[in-house]
Amino acid sequence: MQSATALLATGQTGTPLRALIWLAALQRTDGSFPQNSWLDGTAYWSGLQLDEIAAPILLGWRLYKQDATIGLFDPRVMILRAAAYLILQGPVTGQDRWEENAGYSPSTLATVIASLVCVAECANELGNTKLADFILTYADWVAAHIEEWTVTTHGELADGLPRHYIRINPTDPDAPDPHADPNTTMIQVANGGGLRPARNVVGGDFLHLVRLGIRSANDPIVRDSIEVIDRIIKRDLPQGPGWRRYNRDGYGENDDGRAFDGAGVGRCWPILTGERGHYELAAGRDPMPFIKAMENF
Repeated sequence: MQSATALLATGQTGTPLRALIWLAALQRTDGSFPQNSWLDGTAYWSGLQLDEIAAPILLGWRLYKQDATIGLFDPRVMILRAAAYLILQGPVTGQDRWEENAGYSPSTLATVIASLVCVAECANELGNTKLADFILTYADWVAAHIEEWTVTTHGELADGLPRHYIRINPTDPDAPDPHADPNTTMIQVANGGGLRPARNVVGGDFLHLVRLGIRSANDPIVRDSIEVIDRIIKRDLPQGPGWRRYNRDGYGENDDGRAFDGAGVGRCWPILTGERGHYELAAGRDPMPFIKAMENF
């Protein structure tokens, strides 16, 4: 999805369209997509990630709106089928974007909401206004609960900043707690990270809310959350600013440089520098320091 939309942003439509057709070919009859698969479409792992069902909708809609699918492929059947699955199975995801935890994920919720808005517009174009209204109502309901599900008011990571987005608010996707309290839930951090209060595990995943238009770049909770992650998981590297996925992350090298062996100290991910650059652009600031950092990486 990231690579296909990056190509699309440069004006290239051929490869993104082929990627979309490939996704449509392996879409299941219930509207879902495999967590990952071989090139022939055979599923590999068996996890459920709602953002991986929502992301093809966004790709399909972008290609459709750029007239890149005319006479070649109509993505609207795939889009509507995926939307049905999102509504039936959401808003709790079986896995977050890092394929590690279930619960209310700010990045997943943002991707789901944005994709459903695209689907509603698609339904309107097809003349099904009742369906469009229903989908928008559901998307609005999810959007109205983002803070309830994913914002703590008792965070302890940064002095003076108790209110911020958390990485994920854990709950069972098969029997979700509709009022899971981000102040009190506990998260089992993968790769040796231990059992931790969810309110004290943070990442930059909430920035999806800004990039996809769900929350303003100047939203006070967004600004506070940026201050928290900059204090906790930002690293000033020789190439430029970098961020880790979240604090307590054990997926990365050991602190003495030995390779990851099931536990470690995490690492900075260049894609997170890029995502922060997207945020700075949305906030009206210069993204070039982040572009330069990615080039240096």
